[in-house]
Order: sequence, then C-alpha cells, then structure tokens
Amino acid sequence: MTQSDRVLLIRKCSQILHEALTEIRDLAYQNDELERIGDLADLTHNIPLFMVGRHDLLPDHLRIEFMAYARKYHPDIDPEKSRYVMLLDMDEATCHDLHRRISWPWPETATAAS
Repeated sequence: MTQSDRVLLIRKCSQILHEALTEIRDLAYQNDELERIGDLADLTHNIPLFMVGRHDLLPDHLRIEFMAYARKYHPDIDPEKSRYVMLLDMDEATCHDLHRRISWPWPETATAAS
C-alpha cells in the first residue's frame, strides 16, 4: 500500500467511525438493539489501531465483515451498496466530495423510512 493509498484509507476510516458512532448513538435510543450495537462496535473498535499504523490487515477484513453486517441488519439491500462497504470502496474524488456534503443517500435510510 502506497502512502497516498494509506492516507485515503485513513480518511475513509474516519468517516466510517463517524457513521458507526452516529448509528450506535441512534440505536441506543431504540428498544432491543443491543445486539446490533455490539456488532457494530465489534466491527469498528480496531479502526483506530489501523489509523495509527498498528494493524495493517484491517481493511480487507472490514469489507467482509461490513457485508455480513449489511446482510444481517439490512437484508433488503445489496450488501455491496451498504454505507460502510461503499465508504471502503469509494475512489478518492468521491471521498473528498463526501467530506463536503451535508448528507449522503444511504440505502439503509431509504428502506428504514418506507
């Protein structure tokens, strides 16, 4: 992984942490979401170790685990289109644009509103 690739991945990881913590906070206000909160916390708790250079194998593992999370908690959407997988897969221009956007049309949000 080049230094440029690593910097981009760190930016993606920071956005993933932001999204995950926001989701965990929102789930905490709902009944019967403890398992889901725990699953998301388990998925993301090693991200800071990757960000400081102590865990280099995390990105490949994360994508697989986020797809499993999407299958479990959002079975009505394509796991490849779930917010966390999309964050990991996005290119540099999209990542840069995301940090300037106010909101992102995540498919989980659209299906939850229906």
